Parts: sequence; structure tokens; C-alpha cells
Amino acid sequence: MRRPSPAGLAVAIAVSMLPCASLAQSNIFRLDRAGPQLNPSDYDEMLASIDRLNRGEPTMGRTENWSDPKTGASGTSTLIGLRSIGPSTCHMLKHHIATRKNPEGFNYRLTWCPTPGGAWKIHH
Repeated sequence: MRRPSPAGLAVAIAVSMLPCASLAQSNIFRLDRAGPQLNPSDYDEMLASIDRLNRGEPTMGRTENWSDPKTGASGTSTLIGLRSIGPSTCHMLKHHIATRKNPEGFNYRLTWCPTPGGAWKIHH
């Protein structure tokens, strides 16, 4: 049986356990050494765009952009699907994140589900 790499395992655990509000404080992409290195202001911009997308009308292909002029980081979040999980309709989002160091960017696909309190969290 092949053992997962420590970095890959850390990313999987972080992504599966962190609610949306915690992402701003816990930079999950820093656990992936090959991925983008975002700072807190980048996360603030990114999470604001994700929140706008999740709270808006769930139209396939709808995209929200974000950018942080101070760091040069930018990205998009696009609704690529809907998924019923329990009583919730969750949003499958594709995130593209680019930085000055990696302008070609990185793609991530995450499923976001609403909580009973109205916040959105990453589904594991």
C-alpha cells in the first residue's frame, strides 16, 4: 500500500476540515509547497469573492473575480456544478489563483455547502 506524502495529507485534512471563515486565518495553500503562497489580504479578497458567488443566484458558469493590488495576487471562482448533499444544495466551484511568482496560476476544485447558520464551508 502506498503511503500519501505528508504535504498531500496535510492539504487533504486542512481542506476537509476548515470552514470558510477559518480559511482567512489558516492559509491552506501554504501547506501545498507547490501551490500559491497567499497572504491574509489575498485571502480576504478571495473569500469575499467566494461569498458573493455562493450567496448569489446559482447560475452555471457564473464567475467572481478578485485581486489584491498590493501583492499582485488575483483569481477567479466559477460555479461549475450543484450537488445535493443531505438536505443542502452545495456549490462546486473551480478556483483559479495566480500570484506574481506564479502568474500562470493554480486551479483548485472545491465543494462549498451552506451551514444551518448561513455560512458556507468546504465539504469534505
